[in-house]
Amino acid sequence: VARTAVIPMNGMTMRDVVRVDRGGATADRETSFHYVGPGFFRTVGQPLILGRDFDDRDRVGSRRVAIVNRTFAARLLSTTAPAGRVFSIQATPGTWVPYEIVGMAEDAVYGDVRESVPPVAYLAIEQEPESDREPVFLMHSRMPPAELRTSVIRAIAEVGPGAGVEFLALSDVVRNATQRDRLLAALSGGFGLLALVLSAIGIYGVLSYLVVRRRQEIGVRLAIGATQSDVVRMVAGQSLGWIGAGLGIGGLLAVLAATAARSMLFGLAPHDPLALAAAGAILAATGVAATIIPARRAGRLQPTSALREE
Repeated sequence: VARTAVIPMNGMTMRDVVRVDRGGATADRETSFHYVGPGFFRTVGQPLILGRDFDDRDRVGSRRVAIVNRTFAARLLSTTAPAGRVFSIQATPGTWVPYEIVGMAEDAVYGDVRESVPPVAYLAIEQEPESDREPVFLMHSRMPPAELRTSVIRAIAEVGPGAGVEFLALSDVVRNATQRDRLLAALSGGFGLLALVLSAIGIYGVLSYLVVRRRQEIGVRLAIGATQSDVVRMVAGQSLGWIGAGLGIGGLLAVLAATAARSMLFGLAPHDPLALAAAGAILAATGVAATIIPARRAGRLQPTSALREE
């Protein structure tokens, strides 16, 4: 269990300007903030790379301390070992409050999955004066949600009868935050599947039509000694050539389109070789499957019946 001021992934972030020492000169930089309590990083599963977590020493009146993420240390302090460094936050115009860095945490996303990880300073919530905001606690448990809810409500009722408690699963928060992205992904996947089916039908229809148009030619080839396997290879080879050309052109257009839509991609690079290879393999397999029936039908033609047709 850990206390926090902002629910992760609910779209709310706190930003302010900090003053840092860069090689003897001060510089003001914008950063994100999170007010958290002891055990926060262990509760959310965010590794603490170096230094210590917040503890009972970090109370109102004690020296202000902070834990920064890896991006904060690299971008604002140009170091990989920020413990002991000091930055300042403006409390009132002209008044800056110093914070000593006591630890560094791994980068994590708390605001928007579509944004890159910003510099983040985690401040001890117990060092801040109590506000009128409702307290928020994060809980990580292996208990079933219903049983956990009952136990927590019972425990709170013992110390604060009548206190209102609202439960919200973090998975639901993440699902709500990514609802638009999941909808777009589902629509894109549906249109992609429809395009795949239409492509397979188109390839099959075109090859079947060509086989019908070339019945006499195929009959002549069979009459002068071509085998059924020769005819199958001829039809299949022509279709595979078209499939190869289509994959090459389509792959190039896919890379260009993905580059243009880079901001809409999450966890996927525009030139991801694995994704492109998987898509190409699926399309190639579909195209090959669509050529099997027309090619085999061409190989089973009887030369006499094909030559009688005009």
